[in-house]
Amino acid sequence: MKKCIIIGSGADVVGRRMGTAIDAGRFGRVVRVNKPYGAAIDVGGRMDVLVTRWQSWVQRYFPGPTIGCEMVFLNEHIGFSQEEHRAACEEVGWGNVSAGTLAAIWALNRGAVQVFALGFGYHPDRGWPAEKRYPDRTLDTNPHYNWAAENRWLENNVTLL
Repeated sequence: MKKCIIIGSGADVVGRRMGTAIDAGRFGRVVRVNKPYGAAIDVGGRMDVLVTRWQSWVQRYFPGPTIGCEMVFLNEHIGFSQEEHRAACEEVGWGNVSAGTLAAIWALNRGAVQVFALGFGYHPDRGWPAEKRYPDRTLDTNPHYNWAAENRWLENNVTLL
Protein backbone atom coordinates (compact mmCIF):
# COMPACT_ATOMS: atom_id res chain seq x y z
CA MET A 1 0.00 0.00 0.00
CA LYS A 2 1.70 3.19 -1.13
CA LYS A 3 -0.76 5.65 0.35
CA CYS A 4 -4.07 5.69 2.15
CA ILE A 5 -6.54 7.99 3.81
CA ILE A 6 -7.79 7.28 7.32
CA ILE A 7 -11.27 8.68 7.90
CA GLY A 8 -12.02 9.25 11.56
CA SER A 9 -14.91 10.53 13.62
CA GLY A 10 -14.10 14.21 14.15
CA ALA A 11 -16.43 17.11 13.50
CA ASP A 12 -13.93 18.44 10.96
CA VAL A 13 -15.37 16.11 8.29
CA VAL A 14 -18.47 18.32 8.02
CA GLY A 15 -18.48 20.56 4.94
CA ARG A 16 -15.17 19.30 3.53
CA ARG A 17 -16.68 18.08 0.22
CA MET A 18 -13.90 15.53 -0.35
CA GLY A 19 -16.16 12.55 -1.09
CA THR A 20 -15.60 12.46 -4.85
CA ALA A 21 -11.80 12.67 -4.51
CA ILE A 22 -11.79 9.99 -1.81
CA ASP A 23 -13.98 7.61 -3.82
CA ALA A 24 -11.91 8.21 -6.98
CA GLY A 25 -8.74 7.04 -5.23
CA ARG A 26 -6.91 10.35 -5.05
CA PHE A 27 -5.66 9.45 -1.57
CA GLY A 28 -5.08 5.73 -2.17
CA ARG A 29 -6.76 3.06 -0.09
CA VAL A 30 -9.66 4.21 2.08
CA VAL A 31 -9.52 3.18 5.73
CA ARG A 32 -12.60 3.92 7.83
CA VAL A 33 -12.47 3.87 11.61
CA ASN A 34 -15.02 2.53 14.13
CA LYS A 35 -18.34 3.73 12.75
CA PRO A 36 -19.51 5.62 9.65
CA TYR A 37 -19.29 9.37 10.17
CA GLY A 38 -19.99 12.28 7.87
CA ALA A 39 -22.06 12.74 4.74
CA ALA A 40 -21.01 11.04 1.50
CA ILE A 41 -20.39 14.43 -0.14
CA ASP A 42 -17.78 15.11 2.57
CA VAL A 43 -16.17 11.69 3.09
CA GLY A 44 -17.33 9.50 0.20
CA GLY A 45 -18.62 5.97 0.54
CA ARG A 46 -15.69 3.80 -0.49
CA MET A 47 -14.15 1.55 2.16
CA ASP A 48 -11.15 -0.68 1.46
CA VAL A 49 -10.28 -1.32 5.10
CA LEU A 50 -12.38 -1.12 8.25
CA VAL A 51 -10.49 -0.62 11.50
CA THR A 52 -12.80 -0.98 14.47
CA ARG A 53 -12.64 -2.01 18.10
CA TRP A 54 -14.87 -5.10 17.96
CA GLN A 55 -16.13 -7.59 15.35
CA SER A 56 -19.68 -7.12 16.65
CA TRP A 57 -19.60 -3.49 15.48
CA VAL A 58 -19.47 -4.52 11.81
CA GLN A 59 -23.11 -5.66 11.62
CA ARG A 60 -24.24 -3.01 14.08
CA TYR A 61 -22.73 0.01 12.31
CA PHE A 62 -22.04 -1.24 8.78
CA PRO A 63 -25.17 -3.18 7.77
CA GLY A 64 -24.38 -2.62 4.10
CA PRO A 65 -21.98 -4.78 2.13
CA THR A 66 -18.47 -5.12 3.47
CA ILE A 67 -17.50 -7.98 1.14
CA GLY A 68 -13.93 -7.62 -0.05
CA CYS A 69 -13.17 -5.10 2.66
CA GLU A 70 -10.20 -5.92 4.86
CA MET A 71 -11.12 -5.78 8.54
CA VAL A 72 -8.97 -5.08 11.58
CA PHE A 73 -10.36 -5.55 15.11
CA LEU A 74 -8.14 -3.65 17.53
CA ASN A 75 -9.38 -4.84 20.92
CA GLU A 76 -9.54 -8.45 19.75
CA HIS A 77 -6.06 -8.21 18.17
CA ILE A 78 -7.20 -9.46 14.79
CA GLY A 79 -5.10 -7.83 12.08
CA PHE A 80 -3.33 -5.76 14.74
CA SER A 81 -1.29 -7.64 17.30
CA GLN A 82 -1.15 -7.05 21.02
CA GLU A 83 2.55 -6.24 20.60
CA GLU A 84 1.71 -3.57 17.99
CA HIS A 85 -0.88 -2.16 20.36
CA ARG A 86 1.63 -1.91 23.21
CA ALA A 87 4.26 -0.38 20.94
CA ALA A 88 1.72 2.19 19.70
CA CYS A 89 0.96 3.27 23.27
CA GLU A 90 4.66 3.67 23.97
CA GLU A 91 5.22 5.61 20.75
CA VAL A 92 2.36 8.02 21.48
CA GLY A 93 3.36 8.25 25.14
CA TRP A 94 0.07 7.29 26.77
CA GLY A 95 -1.57 4.12 28.12
CA ASN A 96 -4.48 4.21 25.66
CA VAL A 97 -4.54 5.26 22.03
CA SER A 98 -7.66 6.04 20.01
CA ALA A 99 -8.78 3.82 17.15
CA GLY A 100 -8.01 6.55 14.62
CA THR A 101 -4.39 6.91 15.65
CA LEU A 102 -4.07 3.12 15.87
CA ALA A 103 -5.39 2.91 12.29
CA ALA A 104 -2.68 5.32 11.13
CA ILE A 105 -0.04 3.27 12.95
CA TRP A 106 -1.50 0.08 11.40
CA ALA A 107 -1.12 1.59 7.90
CA LEU A 108 2.45 2.76 8.51
CA ASN A 109 3.38 -0.63 9.97
CA ARG A 110 2.17 -2.21 6.73
CA GLY A 111 4.31 -0.06 4.49
CA ALA A 112 2.17 2.96 3.67
CA VAL A 113 4.50 5.65 2.35
CA GLN A 114 1.96 8.42 2.91
CA VAL A 115 -1.01 8.41 5.28
CA PHE A 116 -3.61 11.16 5.00
CA ALA A 117 -5.92 11.80 7.97
CA LEU A 118 -9.38 13.35 7.86
CA GLY A 119 -11.82 13.40 10.75
CA PHE A 120 -9.24 13.64 13.52
CA GLY A 121 -10.38 17.09 14.63
CA TYR A 122 -7.74 19.03 12.72
CA HIS A 123 -8.79 21.67 10.20
CA PRO A 124 -6.19 23.33 7.95
CA ASP A 125 -7.66 26.80 8.53
CA ARG A 126 -8.15 26.47 12.29
CA GLY A 127 -5.71 23.83 13.54
CA TRP A 128 -6.74 21.62 16.46
CA PRO A 129 -9.95 22.38 18.37
CA ALA A 130 -9.96 22.83 22.14
CA GLU A 131 -12.31 19.83 22.48
CA LYS A 132 -12.89 16.65 20.49
CA ARG A 133 -16.36 16.61 18.95
CA TYR A 134 -18.19 14.28 16.60
CA PRO A 135 -19.91 15.48 13.38
CA ASP A 136 -23.21 15.88 15.25
CA ARG A 137 -21.28 18.24 17.63
CA THR A 138 -21.45 15.76 20.54
CA LEU A 139 -18.50 16.27 22.86
CA ASP A 140 -16.17 13.30 23.44
CA THR A 141 -15.64 13.19 27.19
CA ASN A 142 -13.69 9.91 27.27
CA PRO A 143 -10.95 10.47 29.90
CA HIS A 144 -8.83 7.52 28.72
CA TYR A 145 -7.19 9.30 25.79
CA ASN A 146 -4.57 12.02 25.72
CA TRP A 147 -5.65 14.01 22.67
CA ALA A 148 -2.69 16.41 22.90
CA ALA A 149 -0.21 13.50 22.79
CA GLU A 150 -2.06 11.91 19.87
CA ASN A 151 -2.23 15.23 18.02
CA ARG A 152 1.55 15.62 18.38
CA TRP A 153 2.10 12.08 17.06
CA LEU A 154 -0.27 12.72 14.13
CA GLU A 155 1.44 16.02 13.24
CA ASN A 156 4.77 14.19 13.00
CA ASN A 157 3.63 11.06 11.16
CA VAL A 158 0.68 11.72 8.83
CA THR A 159 -0.59 14.35 6.41
CA LEU A 160 -3.48 16.09 8.15
CA LEU A 161 -6.22 17.26 5.78
